[in-house]
Amino acid sequence: MGNGPEFVTRLASIGSDLYAGGSFSTENGSPGNYIAKWDGSNWSTVGSGVQGSPDTRVFALTASGKDVYAGGKFTTAGGTGANNIAKWNQTNWMALGSGMNGPVQALAVSGSDVYLGGAFFSGGGNSAQHIAEWSRTNWSSMDPGLNGTVYALATSGSTVYAGGAFTNAGAASAKYIAQWNGTNWVIPQ
Repeated sequence: MGNGPEFVTRLASIGSDLYAGGSFSTENGSPGNYIAKWDGSNWSTVGSGVQGSPDTRVFALTASGKDVYAGGKFTTAGGTGANNIAKWNQTNWMALGSGMNGPVQALAVSGSDVYLGGAFFSGGGNSAQHIAEWSRTNWSSMDPGLNGTVYALATSGSTVYAGGAFTNAGAASAKYIAQWNGTNWVIPQ
């Protein structure tokens, strides 16, 4: 079991299946390893879940098609090395490149792109100041990024909104919320 209380931090659904992620290591008496699936009748494990240090957590979940993306603080997913971000394809866990160098706190999807926010400074070995984009096979930074942790993300087409504990988005002064227009950071009006 992890340190401290056990709780659910995020939910995501695919069809009638509900995925729950958090700080729990069991669900209904069965091993859960921080992520579990409810099919409307029963809880089940999602592969062998995620693992890492005693403070392993799933902070973020999102679904796209039949894929579930889990972000948090972990080093493996289903026994595969996965630094703080992984994808479940209904059969196996997969790493997204070499992952992030710090916890992933927020996830959002737009088309085939997955956006990550959190307390990290690099993704896939590239600079990524608290926010990054995964485009199926590689990482892109949304530089110059944000100067504090991102806790919430939302997308509308190619526009990405970020919320968190930051005061700058790129060169712009941004009090806790900013908008990425695909090229630059702007402040929502």
